[in-house]
Amino acid sequence: GDQWTNKRGWLTDDDECDWYFSSDPCTSWDDARHYGMISMKSNRLSGSLPPEIHLLSNLYYLELSDNVISGSLPPELGLMTNIKTLRLNSNRLTGNLPTELGLLSTGLSQLVLSSNNIAGSLPSHMSSMTNLEALEISDNVLSGTIPNSIGNLSELTSLSLAENTLSGSIPFEILSLQDLETLVLGNNIFTGGNPFSKSGNLTYFTNLKQLNLESNRMTGTLSS
Repeated sequence: GDQWTNKRGWLTDDDECDWYFSSDPCTSWDDARHYGMISMKSNRLSGSLPPEIHLLSNLYYLELSDNVISGSLPPELGLMTNIKTLRLNSNRLTGNLPTELGLLSTGLSQLVLSSNNIAGSLPSHMSSMTNLEALEISDNVLSGTIPNSIGNLSELTSLSLAENTLSGSIPFEILSLQDLETLVLGNNIFTGGNPFSKSGNLTYFTNLKQLNLESNRMTGTLSS
């Protein structure tokens, strides 16, 4: 669009392989349709994600953060079976997390949706994403509880759910995530006991570098 920060090639007769959207090599439009990487961060993109995005069947990396993309996440994202990194943070996305994301159970490693207006609860189907290394959905309007099945995400190194309206207790199953380096759950309305208050529980996290539980309503103290 005319408002894009970088619109090289778009809306021109230039060869599609010279358009701005990826650094992958390309020799024809047929190649372009099979791109594995699209990165258009901070480019003033607007509108919604089209359902047809799943037709980019070889796409493994999609970076569209820091734009003004709106609307809901299309269920067709669940058909992108080769996607490994999905970064859509700092946009204006709304709606709930589609259940079809659970279809990405074997490949997705990074799901970054922070700083949007995504609502609803954390769906239990996320527990099937066993290769997920980063789950970052802070600064949205999520509600409900963290499902106990969060403990199935044993590859997680970053879990960030701060600045939502999540409630209930933080499940003790979170102690199973022993590869965590970042755990950020502050500014919610969690109640109940603190799973980290029992002596020795923090020692499960030998790689932990950042722990943020501030501005909740839990009881207990941190214990090393």
